[in-house]
Amino acid sequence: MQLTQKQWAEARRLREADGIAITEIAARLGVHRETVRRHAEADGWAAPRATARLPRSALLRSNSVVGRRQLIKRLYKAMDTKLRLMERRMEAQMTNL
Repeated sequence: MQLTQKQWAEARRLREADGIAITEIAARLGVHRETVRRHAEADGWAAPRATARLPRSALLRSNSVVGRRQLIKRLYKAMDTKLRLMERRMEAQMTNL
């Protein structure tokens, strides 16, 4: 699957500004993580900000804006995952009818 320049630009923004893991970016784009890693290396993407490299537990314990934002991102991701699973189950049930 070929990605557009716009998709790669968004992937770069997610990595550099938001500190999203390459694995997560690959999942969002629907490509293998090695594809994203190679593209990042070839384009010279900068490493994520220092705050994104803190252990997740340290971010969540902090009362900072970064900690709250990280927690909110995790909650939305968890809800999205649960909704996708529910939709898949409902779709399978509808197919079986």
